[in-house]
Amino acid sequence: MKKLTLLLLLLLVTLLACGPAPAENGGNESPVTEGDATTSEETTDTVAPTFEDGDAESVIATFSDELLAQLPDLSNATARTTAEGLTILTYQTGDGTFANTGDTVQAHYSGYTEDGNQFDSSRDRGATFDFPLGQGQVIPGWDIGFGLLQPGERAVLVIPSDLGYGEQGAGADIPPNATLYFDVELVDVVRPRQPIEVSDDDYQEIREGLRYAVMQEGSGDAVADGQIALIDFALWDAATFELYGDSAQSGQPLGFELGGDLMFAALQDSVRGMQVGEQRQIFMASTELTEAGLPPGTDVIFEVELVEIGEAGPSEPSVVDSDNFEEIDSGIEVSEVNADGETITQTAKILYQDIVVGDGKVLEEGDTVTIHYTAFLEGDGSKFDSSYDRGTPLEFPVGFAQIPGFNEALPGATVGTTRQIIVPASVIGDIGLGEPQAIIFEVTILDALVAVQQ
Repeated sequence: MKKLTLLLLLLLVTLLACGPAPAENGGNESPVTEGDATTSEETTDTVAPTFEDGDAESVIATFSDELLAQLPDLSNATARTTAEGLTILTYQTGDGTFANTGDTVQAHYSGYTEDGNQFDSSRDRGATFDFPLGQGQVIPGWDIGFGLLQPGERAVLVIPSDLGYGEQGAGADIPPNATLYFDVELVDVVRPRQPIEVSDDDYQEIREGLRYAVMQEGSGDAVADGQIALIDFALWDAATFELYGDSAQSGQPLGFELGGDLMFAALQDSVRGMQVGEQRQIFMASTELTEAGLPPGTDVIFEVELVEIGEAGPSEPSVVDSDNFEEIDSGIEVSEVNADGETITQTAKILYQDIVVGDGKVLEEGDTVTIHYTAFLEGDGSKFDSSYDRGTPLEFPVGFAQIPGFNEALPGATVGTTRQIIVPASVIGDIGLGEPQAIIFEVTILDALVAVQQ
């Protein structure tokens, strides 16, 4: 099976976090509007954000009394609007330069619907929500709005549904086609990190086109083949120093099995033998990156730190007795034409079988379950995803998993159980790995917290 491209590697460390997620309608390329507009202070390496003055009083007059009761005093607020339909009501000014695309924005926010219902707040959690601007990791209204704020500025973003969660809404609290109101503060802007200057004499050559320099010695164990290397990393174009990715933006290290098939050889060879705590700068010529999916001729610089050696999951599906599988209706109807030319419609079946039976709590819908899982293609048994490789178990409420088949196949299992689940192609759908095919999941249930009864 083809190794992951560099793009997919970066996506692996962009895991779900608190805060506004991307809406299905996608992001926007720039907060800049065309035509006559008021232009703000010039920024570095980007076009200055532009906007049009709005009428704050008329905007506030549309707010419900319930919403106004939740918001700060807006009597002296000023209004700006963008061509996309976003309104910004600033009630505390800031100063400094605007965030550029790729900068990390550190923000506080409280989100409300039109009726004043608060559906989320970073302030309640006591920590800022950090995200890279303009990368589509948040709803489009945020990518636009925070590009028009200065550090220290506090404002209410009035986000129409097409810049929020659109026709689909989000969960039970955000209905379809909802206008959203975010009371936000831009706390700080963190510019993309740059590679540390390293002398050519400090590099050690692995082979032509691949070399590394040790920037900090480690003191822990050395990682070896068959183990999971968990690394913090940053990646730049070696010619322009454009930052391609930084694991600090997601707060999660990148994990992969050393000697496995899911990571291109140059990075594996550069990490092999590192000690926990060791930091290296790695130069990779474009000839080393043919498996990584970058444009031809692109040389790169990696800076990596081995933060942990993780537990490796299974490398292939367990051998089980096919007669012992239990069946669950998926609710998805599948039509097939038999040998006689007749169309037969039936419900696709999800199969499961316990490899190890635990003696802990029985999972019920709503319980918060913690699992490790590994996913294999049924066709050739090749592994293509694993929570072990990321070094972090998956946690979610039972019945609300985003992985197809888990909501049907996990209730009734016990903590400590390892369960093999086979989800047919008709349920999995297209996940970008070629022709849709059934997926074999091996799931180990680590823990479960009882659902809180309302």
